Amino acid sequence: MEKRIALTKAARLAGIKRTDLQRLIKAGELPTFEGEVLLDDLIKLFPSLNIKLHDQQTDIHLIQKASYSNRTQKRFLGKMELTEELFDKYRVQLLVEKQKAHMYEHVLEDLLQFMTDKRLSVADDQVNLLNEITEWLAHAIQDSHDKLK
Repeated sequence: MEKRIALTKAARLAGIKRTDLQRLIKAGELPTFEGEVLLDDLIKLFPSLNIKLHDQQTDIHLIQKASYSNRTQKRFLGKMELTEELFDKYRVQLLVEKQKAHMYEHVLEDLLQFMTDKRLSVADDQVNLLNEITEWLAHAIQDSHDKLK
């Protein structure tokens, strides 16, 4: 049976804020059901999670891990786990920043449309200024799209 855990516990296990976890859910990166996530889905998203479960797969993993010498574990596995944790942290930050950038892009496009519509209802002396700002904004948006390609 698949184990479900609450969002607060999932965020704590992943080492991130609950709001960041909710952003991942909203972005479609992590499915939820009634305020809980499947532990397997969380582990897929954060492979470096060190969760102790009492099942055969976990027991096998613990036996394999114990078979390495302590010196090897400290030298290589410790560095690898730290690297995976940092990777998970930065991946979450990247997803959050991508979501913010997407939101700002929509705001700028809405502003451009608003200014275009506003030109029809302003005095003649303001139309030129609105035209200049609208053209500049459209050009800036297009430049940013071109740089991303």
